[in-house]
Amino acid sequence: MNTIEIQPPLLISKDPILKKLGGRRQSRISARTKSELDRALDIIHHHAEPRAIFKILPLKRVNGVIQLNDGTRLKSRNLSRILKPCRKIALFLATIGDGVDQIIHRVMKKEPHFGLILDAAASVAVESSVGSLADTIEAEIDGDEGTTLRYSPGYCDWPLKEQLKLFRLLPAEKLDVSLSPELFMQPRKSVSGVIGIGKKNALKLNGNACLNCTNVTCKYRRT
Repeated sequence: MNTIEIQPPLLISKDPILKKLGGRRQSRISARTKSELDRALDIIHHHAEPRAIFKILPLKRVNGVIQLNDGTRLKSRNLSRILKPCRKIALFLATIGDGVDQIIHRVMKKEPHFGLILDAAASVAVESSVGSLADTIEAEIDGDEGTTLRYSPGYCDWPLKEQLKLFRLLPAEKLDVSLSPELFMQPRKSVSGVIGIGKKNALKLNGNACLNCTNVTCKYRRT
């Protein structure tokens, strides 16, 4: 399948931003923080440029290791278990662009308190764009197929260096996203990863690695 590029909508609100800032509720924050949340959302809506690409590829297993049709292997025991019922995989990359990054950098120097709020809002924004991307992938597959949760290099036992494989298979230059020597993405508010595709019934037990994880205090837990 060819690479598909989309401009996902940003659907963000204050509650997920507050969760990233420590789990506070809107009823328990100060008037100043409420004002800064509004200001952060305004900046995101005016300066974020959400864009994403994805590619759906056949998936097979060779000696228990996940392998794509070009021979690329994804080395993760957890990911191998999650994708066991899958016959296809969607590789993706999403970003909200460099503009917000530059504003966060400037704000952190002058208003560090507001800078933290803006940084959290930007993280929620790129996660929102990935959520919209996942909805687009759902629309591309057959009616009896479903998807796993998304997984990115650096999650669980999937090494961050595996990000190099995704960048080799996806035209990241279309989104003006690059990797630093330390494997961090530029712009910072970018996300890469994979989503497994398989029969809906088969995915119920395997699609969420968090269901079988004993690290119940993990801040990234999705269950």
